[in-house]
Amino acid sequence: SENLTDLSILQDYVKSSYTVVLLLTPNVLMRPWILVELATAMAADIPIVPLEIIRPGISFQFPTEEYYRQLLDGTLLGAEAAVVLREAHVNIAQLEKGLRGVFKKIAFRYSPHRPAHIRRAEIDTLMRSCRLHLMAPEVLSNACPR
Repeated sequence: SENLTDLSILQDYVKSSYTVVLLLTPNVLMRPWILVELATAMAADIPIVPLEIIRPGISFQFPTEEYYRQLLDGTLLGAEAAVVLREAHVNIAQLEKGLRGVFKKIAFRYSPHRPAHIRRAEIDTLMRSCRLHLMAPEVLSNACPR
């Protein structure tokens, strides 16, 4: 189908990425294409870095146990979304487990309404994290001792 072709292209882009930055905006985890991207990154062992977008009056709601339960039992998303996930060969149980792992990490923050110097500092912090994922394990262990 046409969706499968588009999904394959999307998945190929994700697989060629070094890091996936998940923009934590309202309802992002209700969008099937986003879930496909995340599942693809998880299956390819590509790090996912959560980035919370901070805007007055709008906030991301972190997944609750109810979210995970509904994701697993198929009641969270509509029939069209289920088709998208199925066409992309997304394993819902693995997606649920992977999402739990993503949200064990502390999310970075980005405040688009703040002054430029603050936005720049927030982006610099995010980029440093992404670069750490690119380093070889032996370099990383020397750069970031435990």
